[in-house]
Amino acid sequence: MRSRLDHEVQQQRLANDSSLPHALLYTNHRQHLTQQLLRHSGSDQSLCILGAGNCNDVELDALLQHYRQVHLVDLDSVALDHALDHALARLPESEIEPNRERIHRHAPVDLSGMLPVLDRWQRFQLTPEELMRHPEATAQAIAQRLGAQFDVVASACLITQMQLAVLQALGESHRLFQAIRHTLSVTHLRTLAALTRPGGRVVFASDLVASDHLPLPDNASATTDAELKAVFEGAVRQGTAMHVAHPGILGAILRDDPILERDLQPEPISDVWLWHQGPARRFLVYAQHFVRGA
Repeated sequence: MRSRLDHEVQQQRLANDSSLPHALLYTNHRQHLTQQLLRHSGSDQSLCILGAGNCNDVELDALLQHYRQVHLVDLDSVALDHALDHALARLPESEIEPNRERIHRHAPVDLSGMLPVLDRWQRFQLTPEELMRHPEATAQAIAQRLGAQFDVVASACLITQMQLAVLQALGESHRLFQAIRHTLSVTHLRTLAALTRPGGRVVFASDLVASDHLPLPDNASATTDAELKAVFEGAVRQGTAMHVAHPGILGAILRDDPILERDLQPEPISDVWLWHQGPARRFLVYAQHFVRGA
């Protein structure tokens, strides 16, 4: 019988494979997210992307021009291999090997820390103490595995993917679903803080709502920033935003958690854009930056 980790790796691999034919549709999303990551870049800076997958979300070759090192972290090692091959293929032959040495892949990494325990938790085999310890234990384990802190750490539309794994394991009616979902959010924010050097930056990007739950514009190029911001504010106000991506809920977690309140200082939301994930499905995405406290 396959473990939940193996199952989720396979599911993520299928999702990454299915996105490859839609790379052109990702253009607007890819450009916006890449620009967010370049805001704090520098030739002496290191970048770590959590949930990098096959890098359909970013222009990896552009990031290599502006960062000294790029670290890619994901559950799917095959997707990271594809991302590396694709990025290097776009470079002159003389630059391939030097750039290969600047890209570091980390996989498989369970960024929730929950995949080995979800089945047990589904059967109520956990204690309040275990749930409370989980965020910091997971954040420190991931930091130890990656072996460094980085100048810029990005969450690339990852938190909703991790919530989906929890939802599929427990179901929304499970009595512990809300508590475990909250623990997932704390875990992810603690991980971002643990991986970022003091004075560094976190770029948190997340899909907020899908077109099957809220009417979204069809054409990104024909939609103004003001129109998208109005849709964003409406989704937040009306409660159609996905819970784990809701900026108000994440802000409350930052204020209530003493470690996060100390370590992550939020800045205003910096960008809102449309992500065409396929021919018929769109997401509204936003980015928010945080400064890592000293």
